Amino acid sequence: MGEVTTVAGLMHLAGRASADAAQPYVLEGRLSVDALLRYRGWAEAWAPPYQPEAQALKAIAAARGQVDIWAFVATWCGDCRREVPRLLWTLSAAGWPLERLHLIGTDWDKRDAAGLVDVWRIERVPTFVVVRGEAELGRVVERADGLLEAQLAQILSTA
Repeated sequence: MGEVTTVAGLMHLAGRASADAAQPYVLEGRLSVDALLRYRGWAEAWAPPYQPEAQALKAIAAARGQVDIWAFVATWCGDCRREVPRLLWTLSAAGWPLERLHLIGTDWDKRDAAGLVDVWRIERVPTFVVVRGEAELGRVVERADGLLEAQLAQILSTA
C-alpha cells in the first residue's frame, strides 16, 4: 500500500484506532495525524463523522496548498477532543494535504520542548493558526465563534 499523504487518507484509520495502556497520557511535540488518531481514548472522539458546512468547505478547499495550519493541541484537553476531530474532518473533506497541517502536542503547562508554543504565542489549547508564508492570517482559540469551518473560511477570505 502506498504512503498516505492527505488527511482523508488517514481519517479512515480512525475506526482502527487501538487503546494501549502503555501509551503516555500526554503526547508532546510534533505529532502525526496517525499518532493522534491511534492515541488512547481518542478513538471515541472521531465518531460520528463531522459533516462540515458546504459553502465554508469550498473556501477552505480553494486555499489548500496555499496556506498552512498549525494546530496546537493537548491530549489531556476536553476542548481539544471536541475541536481537533472537527478540524480533521473538515480538512479531510477539503482534500487538505498533510504537509500543510502541523500538529503540535503540548504538556500540562501548555509547553513543548521545541519552543513552538513560545514562537507562536500560544496561551490556550486548542489553537489553530492559519499561515501563508511567514504571515499569520488568523487563529481559532479554544472554540470557534460558531462553526469551525465557517471561522476558518472567514480567516481565509480576508487574506
